[in-house]
Amino acid sequence: MEYIEPNINQQPIRDLWKNNEWPDRHDGNANDRLEIFNNKTFNVDLVQIDLSDFDNIVLPAHHEQFIYCSSDLTLAELLNKFKIGKLPNFEAQDKCRTRIQYLYEHFDEWANKFEYLQGKFMFLTKNQQLSVQKSYKFEGYYTGSFHQFAAYSFWISTNEFKPLRLFLIN
Repeated sequence: MEYIEPNINQQPIRDLWKNNEWPDRHDGNANDRLEIFNNKTFNVDLVQIDLSDFDNIVLPAHHEQFIYCSSDLTLAELLNKFKIGKLPNFEAQDKCRTRIQYLYEHFDEWANKFEYLQGKFMFLTKNQQLSVQKSYKFEGYYTGSFHQFAAYSFWISTNEFKPLRLFLIN
């Protein structure tokens, strides 16, 4: 993990997080974590991750038919899942697929401009309050933003690897 910009002011990150939640969804987990972030002071850094970091990042569980993942799935495991031919069928429309397609296209646009990718709002944390995980046994980093990590995994599975910039919040 490479630190790109340390000690970022928390207020613009609050606004970015709030503005980039999916507008027609009322995700209680995301809203709860955002409320915690709004009411406490956290250290926020912009970091860049590459493939060597993927085993140290665990994603929240995702229980939709399109992508079903148990809790404690690492980013490396998600990427391997898609590399073995389980790429999404974007033709079928549901909220999950629509979201991932939208984010995939965002990564496409970003890739044409930069040597790295950056999502709409993505973060890593070791802070248990900001994690949606039910257990905290993992020694690495937790994240929210499942759909953005899925879109990123799809993108690098079908294109080339590019490192990812996101926020580290602790």
